[in-house]
Amino acid sequence: MSLTRLFDTWDRDPFTLLGVGPMSPMVVEAALECAAEHAAPMVFIPSRNQVEAGGGYVAGWTPAALRAYVSHQMGERRHAGPVYIGRDHGGPWQRDADYQAGLGWEAALASAMDSYAADLAAGFDYLHIDTAKDPAHPGGVPLELALERAVTVLAAVEAHRVATAAPPVAYEVSLEQADGGCSTAADFGFFMDALIKRIDQRGLPTPLFMVGNTGTLTTTGQAGTVDFPAVRELAEVTARHGVVLKEHNADYLTPDDLARHPGAGIGMANVAPEFGRLETEALILLSALEQDACRRRGLASAEFAAVLERQVLASDRWRKWAGSGDSRAEIVASSGHYFYGTAQVTAARGALMAACARLGICADPEAFVREAVKAGLRRYLFAFRLAGRNEELCDA
Repeated sequence: MSLTRLFDTWDRDPFTLLGVGPMSPMVVEAALECAAEHAAPMVFIPSRNQVEAGGGYVAGWTPAALRAYVSHQMGERRHAGPVYIGRDHGGPWQRDADYQAGLGWEAALASAMDSYAADLAAGFDYLHIDTAKDPAHPGGVPLELALERAVTVLAAVEAHRVATAAPPVAYEVSLEQADGGCSTAADFGFFMDALIKRIDQRGLPTPLFMVGNTGTLTTTGQAGTVDFPAVRELAEVTARHGVVLKEHNADYLTPDDLARHPGAGIGMANVAPEFGRLETEALILLSALEQDACRRRGLASAEFAAVLERQVLASDRWRKWAGSGDSRAEIVASSGHYFYGTAQVTAARGALMAACARLGICADPEAFVREAVKAGLRRYLFAFRLAGRNEELCDA
């Protein structure tokens, strides 16, 4: 069932689709297992840093490798679907290395197109066109320029899709960087009207999703506040064009705020770092228990927490989520997932898992960590009215 068709009856019985950032193989496994247990749809939203044509920081995955892993785990976790994969923050300069290198427009566009081509070849279900970054505009790309570039990128991707005979794909468009503010209905409406007009003039497909800033801002926690009255106005703008309002940075929101999403007209919300943090916190808890058990018995510890902390603090990647005033514990918890694939952390994690089982701390330590991630996932599946929806969504 296409992602677009999920929303055929959405206005009569709204839900908010959950986009899960594949922060690690464990998060993918937990998401599919949790979705299977609660008969819920699942969407994975890899960024260009996580999963990319040349390999990302998550398990070195390419789009095809992620697709293969998801397909395999669907069988392992007995999830019959629907499951979707969509590119999150595709577009020029959305890969950190491209932005830091200060690539010019043509080079940044070529890099983005290589990424989109790999996504289409892997059968991704939707692609995010995000033109809100440019090292020449560190304070934010002017909206008119972002709009012009969004149409250019969309046209290029569609031309490639048609030329390669790839199946139709849904699109998501965003023009602004998240800053904790909320898009005004007037500005949002003006630029959305202009976007749809230019898309129609060029015979391009209308996007399924339009991203609006709802007031959220992810750091080591949720630093923003959802402005629900403003969100309803944004949803009215998207509905006027037959487009679904999308929210980014929904991590760490309160249960009450999450439960208000479907009724407010938010058709999909992305959550990523929260799930990586849950995995890291569970691993650090096991590490503390293992260290204590080893101390009592006079044994050498795996020192997992110490190994992970050294990896995190030796890098600047933690600055994306944390500030210099945050504690070491906050920094490691929010950024540990970046380093799961390093040789040192992989070895320490393996030693920790073996020690926990051997010392009787946890019969299945990997399952313990997976359950911690699933507890976080359930917050969203239940609040977003997704649990038990698979059969009715597929029959709609």
